[in-house]
Amino acid sequence: IGLIIETNLILYKLGFGKKQILIFSLLIIFTKIYTTLLSWLTLSALIFCYVLALLSIIFFIDWLEKKNNKYLLLSIFFGFLCVFTRETMYVLPGIIYLILIYRQKKIFFNIKKNLIIISPFLIIVLVHLFLRKLFIAEASNFDFNFGNIKFGGEEISLGNFIKTFKASWLPMGLWTM
Repeated sequence: IGLIIETNLILYKLGFGKKQILIFSLLIIFTKIYTTLLSWLTLSALIFCYVLALLSIIFFIDWLEKKNNKYLLLSIFFGFLCVFTRETMYVLPGIIYLILIYRQKKIFFNIKKNLIIISPFLIIVLVHLFLRKLFIAEASNFDFNFGNIKFGGEEISLGNFIKTFKASWLPMGLWTM
């Protein structure tokens, strides 16, 4: 319920109407993944991570509106907590960047300024990646070579991106083709 309330608050702050938020809430409530989140006690760390991420986004939007630096510091703090809770929140800087360009209504408006704004979130992710590589030797890590970039032994390429996209979004994964 907390996740839905936070998500609705974010959508409201981004300018969505009450009918749109209601439809979104109903779609989320009746999805299989929401039921899974509620039914598995072991997913409590994931729910905690999502709550922290949404708090970070809420405070970031408040900072955009009010330009009070305490909101930015709270956003960075909750961003730090959520990234250090689970690696799945490595996408937080990207989400923050998308919110920035959505609020500006222009995609390529002040790219340098936007990168400076999201740099604390990027630094948090990079520090976590470094500490993860340093202390957890068996964890998947980035490997930079002259010709390619690898993560966990797999080369990062457009073909692997398409393969991952199909595995993630198609109903039966890669075996549907």
